[in-house]
Amino acid sequence: MNLHCGYHPSISHPAMKPTSFKSQKTKFTEFRRRKTACTCNNTANRQTKKTLAGFPNAFATSVSPVVAFIVVLCITLAALHFALKPKPPTFSVANLVVKNVTKSSGRKSNYSQLQYQVTLTAKNPNAKMGINYEKDGQASLAYKDKNVADGDFPTLYQEQDMSKKVKISLVGSNKALPGEMDKSMNHKNSNIPISLDLNMKVPVSMKFGVMSWGMEVEVECVIKLNTLKAGAKVLSQECT
Repeated sequence: MNLHCGYHPSISHPAMKPTSFKSQKTKFTEFRRRKTACTCNNTANRQTKKTLAGFPNAFATSVSPVVAFIVVLCITLAALHFALKPKPPTFSVANLVVKNVTKSSGRKSNYSQLQYQVTLTAKNPNAKMGINYEKDGQASLAYKDKNVADGDFPTLYQEQDMSKKVKISLVGSNKALPGEMDKSMNHKNSNIPISLDLNMKVPVSMKFGVMSWGMEVEVECVIKLNTLKAGAKVLSQECT
């Protein structure tokens, strides 16, 4: 008996039912749709990776000139600072005069108040920069750590490498004077020298071209006077 392998029309083969053309077309369409979606996703992923990969380069390209400019500017400023070496002004006391000024207080009786006129010599040691003495400068006068007068340091401009006379007016406090000061001022036979401390705190600025430097100068001057009467002379002075 001859046996033939293959499909026999008289035998039913459920697993090998012929597929309809419509079903095949549907499957093909679905395959194309999935393939197209996959292709689009791959393209989008490649573009995203390319964009992300290019971002650091673009960022570095834009930031690098800014960083370089800042570095160069800092180096230039540092070089100018060391080349110019901005220095604060120096002071010395030329004279100190005590005055008893009579003032009026409206309806009340007149009263006297001490005023201390201090003449300083301010020197600008900078050869290429002027000095601006800004507002809010303060000055005070003390005797043995006891404050006796207060005043303002005047605002002014000082040319480079120049000396200038500066006058400060300090108003005495309403408190009683220390005994030694009172004797030196009011007793005729008193010739005891008096030492006073002048303290100053002055904001200053120095300018060179478009560049400027600012600092707060604190100075203490120890002044020794032969008397506090009229015609007082400075025996010694030192400002640090």
